[in-house]
Amino acid sequence: MDGDPREIQDVLREEMSRGKTRRPIDTEARKERERLKRDYLRLILEGDEEAFVNALRALGLQAGSKEFEKHLKAWRDVRRSRRRPGGRRGA
Repeated sequence: MDGDPREIQDVLREEMSRGKTRRPIDTEARKERERLKRDYLRLILEGDEEAFVNALRALGLQAGSKEFEKHLKAWRDVRRSRRRPGGRRGA
């Protein structure tokens, strides 16, 4: 069997989860969530506000919605705290 060890591991994880949980583990959905988390973190740490706003829109959030404003406020708070002398880095 010639397969990528990660693919084999994903299939094994899905099969082993059958019967233990309500639904089998969806490895594709899990990978997508992890990718979104990494991208979100990268935008928080490295991106500018315009890039962050564009990413929120790409995720389907509408400018002005409570969810959109919640994420934007969190981004601004992180950026502000990183600029302060006590912040992680002097961004």
